[in-house]
Order: sequence, then structure tokens, then C-alpha cells
Amino acid sequence: MNFLITRKLGDIISDNNPFDFIEENGLITGAEIMLSKPELMDEIDLCEIKRKCQGLKLTAHLPFYDLNIASIDPFIRSYSMNVMIKGLVFCEKLGIRSAVAHSGFNVKLAGKAAAKWKDKFFPQKRLLEVEAKKRGVNIIWENTYENNFEFFDEILKGSPDTLFCLDSGHCKCFADFSPVEFLDRYQEKVVHLHIHDNNGKEDSHLSPGLGSIDFSELFNEIGKSKIENAVFEIEPEMYMENKDNISEIFKTRKK
Repeated sequence: MNFLITRKLGDIISDNNPFDFIEENGLITGAEIMLSKPELMDEIDLCEIKRKCQGLKLTAHLPFYDLNIASIDPFIRSYSMNVMIKGLVFCEKLGIRSAVAHSGFNVKLAGKAAAKWKDKFFPQKRLLEVEAKKRGVNIIWENTYENNFEFFDEILKGSPDTLFCLDSGHCKCFADFSPVEFLDRYQEKVVHLHIHDNNGKEDSHLSPGLGSIDFSELFNEIGKSKIENAVFEIEPEMYMENKDNISEIFKTRKK
């Protein structure tokens, strides 16, 4: 298993040495590039990004803020798809093979509205995955605000090849299921892991050990999955402040 850490594309662009905190032979061996500001993908010096990321295992997180690929509004739907595809083009150019995506599902939608949204979502999802495959990228769908398994079960019923990213923090503060229960239910469909902690009240993205998630319990069940990359979704400063504790929790978990 590879342990990575998130870094925003904007920070990689502006920082002369954005990965100077990664130690040789340390726990972290790569980064998940956050494409949360899609406009930055039009401004990048690709050679410079490659230089800064040289030697690192890389994954990406596709754009997600305010996007809705299944919106009833065709302009929002089209823009959202175009921005997601732009993210896939970025991955292709950088040789990134795994890209995490949010579905955008609003759990507050009532029955008929939810059904209409899903009628649009599933074809759009397939289009994105076809586009990703052309570019040598696997899209991995992350749990976000879902509070039960219904939506994930529907996804797998219609598309058994779907891959999941288990976000431990989202389970804790949004869901009625635990990370272990998600892992037990979907097992080998779970190929990616987001690691951050909270106290169950808000998505605070704390360093592991500063909240109430039992990561030992989770990692005891990891063998049921095919997780290749585990990503610390915390800022580098927080990682550095807590790296001894993080190392203690996870040092025996590398495979």
C-alpha cells in the first residue's frame, strides 16, 4: 500500500518545493493532486509540475466544488462534465492512472427528484468512465454525504465494475455506517482510501488520532479490499505537527 498526502494544484504551482516535507524512506511516498480550482489547469507549466512531482507516486482528485453532472439544468450539467473531462486530460498528461470523483448526489432530494437525478447521473457516469478509459485513467467514486448504502448498491447494480474510494472522515460525520462497515460490504470494490479524522460533528479533516475514528480497527479489515493508495487528506503543516503520532499509527501498515 502506498501512503500519499493531498496537495492542491495551486500550492504545487506557487511553492518552489511543495514536497520538501516528504522524507526519504518515510511513510509518505506520493501525493494526490487536488484539482479543486479547475481554472488553474489552463495555466500550468506541465514540465514544471512534472519536475516538482518527480519520483512521487501520483493520484488526482477531480474537480468537485459546485459541480453537478446530473443537474436538471443543462448548462450546469454540461459545464460540470467539461470540467471533469478537463481533469482527466490533466491526468493523462501527467501519467496519473487513478482519479477520485464525487458523484454530487444530494441526499436531501425527495423520492421523485432523486429518481430524476439518478436517471441523468448513471448515463453521465458511464460517459465519464468511457472518457477516462480512453485516457488510461480509472475513476474511483468517493462516499461523501450519503448516510446509507442505498446509492452505492444502485451504482453497483447498474455498473458492477465501479470502483470506490472509502473516505473515513465522511463516514464518521455524515453516515450511519462506519468505515469498517463500508469496507465489509464492498470489499474488493474499494481500491482507494482517504484518511482524516473528526469527532463526528463536522468534516474537519483532522490528523489521525486527533478525532475519534479507530484507524486500527479499520486497518485490521483492510485485507478484504484491494486498496492500493491511502491518502492523508490533511495539510502538510498538520502532517508535520503530528507525523510521529501518524507514523506510530500507520508504520506497520505498509505492504
